[in-house]
Amino acid sequence: MTRNKVQAIVLKTSWVMSCAYSQTGKFVASGGLDNSCSVYQLDVQSDPGVVAKPPVKELAHHDGYVSCISFLDNDSKVLTGSGDSKCILWDLEKASVLSEFDQHSADISSVAVSYDSRLFVSASVDTTVKLWDLRDGSTKPKFTFRNHTKGVNTVSFFPDENSICTSSDDETIRHFDLRSLSQMFCFEDKGSKTSTGAVFSKSGRVLFGSYEDGSIIAWDVLTGKSLSTVKAHDDRVSCLCMSPDGKVLCSGSWDMSIKIWA
Repeated sequence: MTRNKVQAIVLKTSWVMSCAYSQTGKFVASGGLDNSCSVYQLDVQSDPGVVAKPPVKELAHHDGYVSCISFLDNDSKVLTGSGDSKCILWDLEKASVLSEFDQHSADISSVAVSYDSRLFVSASVDTTVKLWDLRDGSTKPKFTFRNHTKGVNTVSFFPDENSICTSSDDETIRHFDLRSLSQMFCFEDKGSKTSTGAVFSKSGRVLFGSYEDGSIIAWDVLTGKSLSTVKAHDDRVSCLCMSPDGKVLCSGSWDMSIKIWA
């Protein structure tokens, strides 16, 4: 890994709140305060460096900022969440709306899609997390988790997709089982600090949580106890993700740095 820039795309707006890399590696999408999702085609080998070209698709239907984006079904569809409290499923080729999911009562903060694109979960400022089934065409949630007491910041799937984890302003990270539709563990640090993100290790044995004070805590999923704490950043950790092979954890922060942990 050289840490050299591979490609930079000039976006049509600087007010970006979310970006996503497609499953096939052909597209990258961004969204933000312009209330739309812009999808750009990538061609790193033949067109390296800074690229100034218009998006290949503009997905515009939200009435609020776009807070989260996810590609699914081999890039044939895109799921977006918004400050208008809706999630929208798009047909990427036609740039048209397939379904609207409008059961939240406040801003959508995060969405996560299962690997086979059958299910997705949405987290909201309204303190709830909703489970949706894309197979039956319904726009009603399959279940709503109401355990959090403040806004939910992120949601992500367990590796086997039978459970999810959530992080919240109520200073907790919670682990929910999708089969029993119940909470398994509540991970809470005695430092009383907002949890900004949570992701599982590849095996699922460890749950990594990020916090507003710049720390990252590794939690044991089987016992609910803290394994270790790292003061990772000098400011709020704004995003956290695990590499597909499970060998690298990446954190981004308001201290204007991105760090790779191996």
